[in-house]
Parts: sequence; C-alpha cells; structure tokens
Amino acid sequence: MKQTLLLLLIPALLAACVAPPTISTAKIVPARVPDASRPRVLAVIPFDGDKDGVITAALEKTLEGISIDGHPYYTLVDRGKVGAALSAQQVSANPPTDAEAAAIGRATGATGVLVGTVKITYEERQPKEQRTVCLRAGEDGGCVRWGDTAVACRQRETVVTVAPRLIVTETGRISYAKGFRGKNSSTSCTDSTTPFAGREELITRAGEQIMKELRRDIAPYFVSVEATVMTTSEGIPSGEGRDLFIKGLVAAEENRPDRACPLWEKAERFAPAAPGLLFDLGICREMAGELEQALASYQKAEALLRNPDENVTGALDRVRKEIAGRSRMSGEGAR
Repeated sequence: MKQTLLLLLIPALLAACVAPPTISTAKIVPARVPDASRPRVLAVIPFDGDKDGVITAALEKTLEGISIDGHPYYTLVDRGKVGAALSAQQVSANPPTDAEAAAIGRATGATGVLVGTVKITYEERQPKEQRTVCLRAGEDGGCVRWGDTAVACRQRETVVTVAPRLIVTETGRISYAKGFRGKNSSTSCTDSTTPFAGREELITRAGEQIMKELRRDIAPYFVSVEATVMTTSEGIPSGEGRDLFIKGLVAAEENRPDRACPLWEKAERFAPAAPGLLFDLGICREMAGELEQALASYQKAEALLRNPDENVTGALDRVRKEIAGRSRMSGEGAR
C-alpha cells in the first residue's frame, strides 16, 4: 500500500521542491600515507616499552584484520621467525636501528619491518564527587530538605604514546614514522555500580584509539558515501520506461539500491539518452565496483545536461579519484 501511494505521488513530488532520494554506500579510499601501504609482507618487532605486549598485540591484530575485497591486505611474518632473526642478528637494543631492522626483514622474507617505542603513564586518584541528596523526607514521602554531600570515588587514567617506524627492507629507508597519543580513564564511586576498569583494559582501550588512526595511514580504508539520485525524467518517454524509472526512485527513497538498480537497468532500453537515468545507473555501477562503467555513465549524463550539475561534477571527481587510487593499489600489490 505504501509503495503504491508513493508511486502515485512521485510525479507530483518531482515537480515540487522536494529533496531527491539518496543512496548510502561505503567506498574504499587509498591509505593516507601511500608509501606506508607499499610493503605488504611485514615483520613486527615488539615495541620498546611495551612490557606486557598489549600494544604490539593490538598492532598485529589490526594488521591481520585489514582485508580488501575479501583478501588480506597484509601478510605478517610469524612471531617465532621474527624472534629467531632477532637472536641471529644479535640485536641488543630495542628498537633496533634502521639497518638492523632491514637485515631482520631480509632474514624473515618481509618487505617491511615495523619497529617503535611505547610509553605508558598510569595514575590512580581518589577524588570526591558532590551529590544532591534528600536530607529530610516529609510524611507524604516527598523531600522537604535537600542538601549536598560528598561521595568517595576511585579514578584510574592511562595515557599511551606510540611512535612506530616502518622500514623498507630493500632500501633500509624509513617509509613511515609518526607519533600517536591515546588516553582512557575509568571512575567508580561508592554510590554507583559502574564497573571499574583495570590497568590492562585501559591500555587496551587507549591502544585501540591509536590503531584506528594508524590503520588509515597505512592501508586503504572504507568511508561512507551518500549519493543523491537524479529525479528528472527528461528523455524518458511515457509508458513502461518511465514507470520503471519511477519505481526505481521509490526503491531509492527506501534506500534499496538492490531493487532500484535492476529497474533502472530495464528502463535504459527505453531511454538510452536520458541524463537522469544515466546518472542513476552510474551510481549503481559505482556501488557495484564497476568504476569504468560508472565513469562512462556519468560522462554521458553530463554531456546530455543543459546546465552543469554539482552532483554530476562530484560523482565524476569521486570516481576518477577512486580509479586512480585503485590503480596505485594494484601497482603496490605487485611490488
């Protein structure tokens, strides 16, 4: 019933000043530091200052969890193999020098070696917090006198500073170096049931903050994109083609590209030169990862429009950047 009503209303809505539907999707973008994403077989040397190994473990987990198109982006050298190489190279200092790191990379078959330092500060305090409480209750159960009181609390806070370096095995040069700072705290008072986090949990949370930022620096990642569909039916003759186009708009209004796109594909047979339809098909093809086809659809739509359209310009720019980014990633993967 809802879909039938929308279908009847769509022509009137298109003529009015109503915001067009949008389709939400996720897009992959290149790493923020391209050099850092090139070595794909990594050896992670335990970071200096990471006594419990929490940060090193978080880094390894982050690297292992990165996948693009269902395939792991990085291959990690086994910890045992790294440990054996450290012993064989007789590396006494941690972190090792760039030359020592490169030698470990060669010994383990890694194309890049991650080394670094960790500094953790931990503080526990016993502050008091003010509460407003009822000092005297009335006969009817209400409060006739309010006042302030102090309650005892415990507060733990940890600050984690991590400085990773990525050494390229082949050249021994630093391809990435940056400093990160993560902070987390936990407070529990005598009048609350809030769980009180321990030291390791706080370090883990602070480390997770850091890894989110590090992950975007060193590998491609996904961002949310909201694409605004074009609702103009210009160039679509009345009949089956226009009905299919409008039904697709109804599905797009419900953020159902899985329904909208097949309808627009069918409509294209009746209207191969309709700018709105071509643009919307470009969105479908972009979402499916068919970037070259999406670019062609957007270009055709732009050529047919009487006036420039910011959504078309934005889509063309977005897809061209993604094609360039994927080309870089393909080149990096071959190294």
